[in-house]
Order: sequence, then C-alpha cells, then structure tokens
Amino acid sequence: YDTCSSRVYIRDLIEPVAICDQNTNITLSNDGWADLCYTSIDDLSYDNCRVESKLIKREGEGDDRYRECITFRCRDVGENKVFLRVTDIYGNSNVCWANVYVEDKAEPKITCPSDVTVHCDVNVNDPDLTGGYPDVLDNCADLTPTFSDERDQYNCPTGVITRTWTVENVFAGTDGIEGIQDDYVRTAQFEQFITVLD
Repeated sequence: YDTCSSRVYIRDLIEPVAICDQNTNITLSNDGWADLCYTSIDDLSYDNCRVESKLIKREGEGDDRYRECITFRCRDVGENKVFLRVTDIYGNSNVCWANVYVEDKAEPKITCPSDVTVHCDVNVNDPDLTGGYPDVLDNCADLTPTFSDERDQYNCPTGVITRTWTVENVFAGTDGIEGIQDDYVRTAQFEQFITVLD
C-alpha cells in the first residue's frame, strides 16, 4: 500500500477579548502625582489561548507608548481617556478604552501670621503692617490668600479685629471646564487677631 504525509499548520488568528472598566477614579497624592496601572482598568480581559501582555497608554499617544503604568500629574486633573491593549502569545491584539477621572482632593495648607498688637496710627488694612501675609502650600497650584475683617469688637481707635485668611483651590469638574456648577473647591481658612491700642 502507499502512504503519504502532510504538514498541518495550526494558527491562532483570533483576537483576545479586551474588557475595560469604563469609569475609573484616581486621586493625586500630596506631592501632586499618582500612578495608574493596567490592573485598574482591566476587567478580566481574556484570550482563547493565553494572554501575553496587557499595556496602557493615554489618548493621543503613539502605539509605541503602551506600558504597564501611567503617571498622572496636576495638569491631568479631570477626565482622561486611557486605552488598554491586550496581546496574546501569537501576536494577536485587541484594544478597549476607559474614562479615567483624575482628582485632586488635597486641601491647601495655610500658616497664618501670628496675632499682633499695633497702635491706632497704623493702617490696619495693610497686611504688611499687621504681621504680613500667610504662607500657603498646595500640591498643585500657586494660590493667593485673601482676607476679610470682622470688626464687631473694634471701636476706633482701639479694639480687636478678627482677620480671616482664606485660600481656595478650584479645579474643573467632570466637564473639564472651570466656572461651571460641578467645579470642585478645596478651601483652607485661618484666623488672625489684631489688637489695636490707642
């Protein structure tokens, strides 16, 4: 009898199934940054054979920028689109994307001038003459303090002025636009007492 043989090539041409968690929140640290890794947006992606890698990149980046983790900073506060690429052991790949909302929850810190006693001939509306301005520290912004005075106990030319120093850090809400209703505001306040003597 005659025999023959043949080679059979088995190929896997089926793309992996990429599944993304559609919405993910990440909060910046007090130093103003946060890492997001693919595990935060991967929602059990799979392959019919075996997954080789899962990598992510930002929207607008080239395909050579896929990596395991992305670092977000203050400039990224708000909504960001992140792509997850799932590749199997035979080079087949598939992509899904997720909305990543970067939040800045750190409140600004304010260190106020010490309470001060001045004479009535001093212009109490000038902070340079009433102890100076506060030191302000924020993880993302260069903030300018403002103040308001409560003079209930002040009977010119003597009395006590309660000066409330305030700093606000405002950043855009989910729409990415500042000045709209869903803005987030972080506020810090501190009181300084100014005693005025005749």
